Amino acid sequence: MKNRGPTGIKEIINAITQQKRWQKGGQALLWRELWRRAVGPYLSKRTEVVGTRGNNALIAVSDSVLASEVSLQKPLILENLQRLGGKKAPRDLIFQVDPSLYQEESPSTPHPPPLEPALLKEIEEIIATLQDLELRDSFKKILINSTIKRKKK
Repeated sequence: MKNRGPTGIKEIINAITQQKRWQKGGQALLWRELWRRAVGPYLSKRTEVVGTRGNNALIAVSDSVLASEVSLQKPLILENLQRLGGKKAPRDLIFQVDPSLYQEESPSTPHPPPLEPALLKEIEEIIATLQDLELRDSFKKILINSTIKRKKK
């Protein structure tokens, strides 16, 4: 084997991303974005591309009734996906129910009492390193709620 010298970072990244599992992950990310654009905001909150199986997209759906409705609309959704993604779109969709995917917030839920500024600042410092804004917001809510529950005890 011939030693060509140091390998560039671009070559290393290309070699890694050519591996099958990286290709499948990239395909799932592409399909996730296509899915959001094809089905709109209402279904995007209640459904999600969670994986691939060959040329088929695995779609998690929040409940069985919605899964039934979405499966009836499958030809129309596939047509939208083909229009948006062309040859990169999935060939078929496989639906599976995942109740944890979406839980509607109750409008009657009381707002939590305000936290002390020092405690709120500490929570902000903890979540500051999170890059994903949705994840940061969710984690902030969890920390605030757990703090309030501890205070009640």
